[in-house]
Amino acid sequence: MPSVPSYGRIAARYPLSGFSYAYAGRAFGTHAGFLTGWVLFLDYHIIPVIRTLYDALRLQRLVPVNPYLA
Repeated sequence: MPSVPSYGRIAARYPLSGFSYAYAGRAFGTHAGFLTGWVLFLDYHIIPVIRTLYDALRLQRLVPVNPYLA
């Protein structure tokens, strides 16, 4: 939650679309903006899928399936 006020100030100062990508690109250059965009993509789309698969495998090891009940 500490980032919320910071984003609010940045959004008021630089009303750009693209959110973090645009702000990082403006502050640190286009390469930093590009990297920020990809990190956010991974954070929002890829990492939850990997985490779900990992948790399913852990749960399977914790509670094995009984072949007589299946």
